[in-house]
Amino acid sequence: MASATLPFGLVLAQQPESPLPPPNPEAPPYYKTLALEGEFKTDPFPIGVVAGGHYSVSRMGRDCIGNITAERPDVTVEFREGKRPLTLYAAAGSDTALLVHTPGGQWLCADDTTDGGMNPALTFERPENGTYAVWVASVDTSSRPVPAVLAISEFPPSW
Repeated sequence: MASATLPFGLVLAQQPESPLPPPNPEAPPYYKTLALEGEFKTDPFPIGVVAGGHYSVSRMGRDCIGNITAERPDVTVEFREGKRPLTLYAAAGSDTALLVHTPGGQWLCADDTTDGGMNPALTFERPENGTYAVWVASVDTSSRPVPAVLAISEFPPSW
């Protein structure tokens, strides 16, 4: 614990910042667990979510931005037998970003896209079989929930 001495002998104590637990990719998702095999029929597959929370994903890496609710992912995608690239993207009326935990254990982030403006997208050229835990982050604010649609597709986003 740090402290500072102020004029007139007052001491200002600063509480140590309590570390927040990292996002939990193993927890059941808030909105949906989706099992998809390559060449799935409903493509893109849309899922309504509410982005945002009090956990800053900037702790997850240099390119990560926005806030999520870390206790559980928004969606988990159990993907198998993909022969095409797999794309995860979000669309919302406010700025959003993505945080994804891959089947191989990597944490990946995405923010704005060239064609989608403030909407993020991540494409896996050779998708691994397994579970992708996905969070949609609110970039503009952590205090206001942001309605969004997360889409899963084997084709590029059609913004």
